Amino acid sequence: MFQDPWKARDEYIAVLRERALPILAGSQGEGNTVITFWLITKPVFLSATEQVDALRLLEMQRYALLMYTSCGWFFEEISRPEGVQILRYAVRALELAGDVAGVQLEAEFVQRLAQAPSNIPQFQHGGEIYRQLVATAQVNLHQAVAHYAISSLFTSYGQQHQVYCHLVRQHDYQLRHMGALTLAVGHLELVSTITREPADLVFAVLHLGGWDFHCCIQPFSGRRSYSEIKAILFASLQQASAAQTVLAMTQAFGAQSYGLSQLVCRRAPANYVSADSANFHLFEPALYPGIPR
Repeated sequence: MFQDPWKARDEYIAVLRERALPILAGSQGEGNTVITFWLITKPVFLSATEQVDALRLLEMQRYALLMYTSCGWFFEEISRPEGVQILRYAVRALELAGDVAGVQLEAEFVQRLAQAPSNIPQFQHGGEIYRQLVATAQVNLHQAVAHYAISSLFTSYGQQHQVYCHLVRQHDYQLRHMGALTLAVGHLELVSTITREPADLVFAVLHLGGWDFHCCIQPFSGRRSYSEIKAILFASLQQASAAQTVLAMTQAFGAQSYGLSQLVCRRAPANYVSADSANFHLFEPALYPGIPR
């Protein structure tokens, strides 16, 4: 893809530095940096899909370097925070390799980790540390969209907004109430600020009161299908039955759903939300390097 891959890797630091600055909806700052990067590194002609793969490869190289962060290798216990963090870096590199080349390296990686003993009886070895502390920290795109969907019940988002590492364009959003129930359905277009990978998704989120949320997500499959989903869900809401609405969501979206426990959180609350008699905090995303692409 690149005439000089090592030069491309070194020049990629300019893109990373620009990324450290806040990106506002409609801002072209980082986009201009990426364009400059393409001009400097002089890759062969790349389609839009190939540009996404090129950026994935550069991110893979970045995480391959991060996994050798020295503090992760100093200590006698692999489950220490330093060791766990470099394992998270390594897993992100493996994930990106899978996205680009279709290779599945996770199973062999975990098998090798199992040969590293832990001094903590709870973990026993590195494979178990991976399962308990590394795999559980991975964040996918649907979790980011679920965060957006649930928070949209309490926050008025504009047509463009940044969620984690994605710029979000809101094509449609409708919110309705029926007694204690609140239902929102929306159509979002997302673009990764890291790899420029696009996604076109539909969500529905039901607030049943208190801490109880039910959120479903699926790819956008056309305006007609989206209109049908909205009509079915809002018709079920008119029955004022939480069970019927959840059933309609499951039939339209499938069994996978998200609630507060699946959101990405950090300890410091950003927004204080009062729902019925229950007060709870809606958290902003953790600034973890494996945040959605």
